[in-house]
Amino acid sequence: KEPLDEKEPLDEKGTLDEKETLDEKEALDVKEPLVEEKPRAASGETCNDAAAPAFRTYCAEGLTCDYPGQMTGASGVCKKIVGHGEQCNDAMPAAHAVYCGTGLQCEFPENMPGASGVCKQAPYPGYEHC
Repeated sequence: KEPLDEKEPLDEKGTLDEKETLDEKEALDVKEPLVEEKPRAASGETCNDAAAPAFRTYCAEGLTCDYPGQMTGASGVCKKIVGHGEQCNDAMPAAHAVYCGTGLQCEFPENMPGASGVCKQAPYPGYEHC
């Protein structure tokens, strides 16, 4: 350790001896910087939980950050994603839309525009309903 000022006693090696006070030891402690948690993104808003810590944007609880396929580093969009047999409606505005998970598609009742659908198994692997 280096002396805090010239008045402090040094041992034969030129470092502070054990007569340091508690306040001096605390002054030497390095404190972690405070990081404010940013507000979480709502449905339909941009997210990126893989960016550098200062630039990360997480989705609000119950939402998933959906990234564009094979675009490393790109931002995603917060979406509510549900499973098989659950109610969905991807035709709603982004803030209110509910999307089916991977391998599922939202099947709507016939002749009922705007009605919610149900997530069902997609007809083949990799199928994505747009």
